[in-house]
Amino acid sequence: MCLSRFMWRESSPWRLLRRRNNIFQHVVATAMNTSLTNLKRIENGDQSFRTKHVLVLANLCKYDPILLLAEIERWMSMKPNRANDNAKRIAKKLHVENNPLRKHRESRGMNAQEFSEAVGCDRFCVYKTENGITKPQAMTLNRFAEVLGLDPETLRQDLEHWRRELKNKDPYQIIEDSLKEEKESNATQ
Repeated sequence: MCLSRFMWRESSPWRLLRRRNNIFQHVVATAMNTSLTNLKRIENGDQSFRTKHVLVLANLCKYDPILLLAEIERWMSMKPNRANDNAKRIAKKLHVENNPLRKHRESRGMNAQEFSEAVGCDRFCVYKTENGITKPQAMTLNRFAEVLGLDPETLRQDLEHWRRELKNKDPYQIIEDSLKEEKESNATQ
């Protein structure tokens, strides 16, 4: 666990309020009608909580439940791994630009609407495939390959490799690779 994650956990409003009032975890867990393990997860921000949990702790500590809820929400918004969520979103967007279907379509000078009309499918089908939301059915994949002048098995393998890479590669590595590619592309122009 990194230091920032540790510091974030220690600043938990749940934990701070309970300690300030000298109330043991087992007392709070019993009052909340939950296990000690679940209470620890709630205090660490690793498990979702219910409004009744906030009310119980606020009542035990004679604290305003609305204020406690606001403090918890603010604390949760600062969770350290949120940066990783942003990195995943950015990495996916950059990775979509390297989708083999999209690259072949663009190399043929076709936009998504023209391509979907040539294939005989909905433009949303092309969008979902290029964004990794769904895998195309065999017949659709064959039509994609036919319109692009490619071998269907090669296109299928390229798409599978692309999907695996997005799933297995670290988001920061995807971002770094994309930046390197862009830098190399700009250097050759």
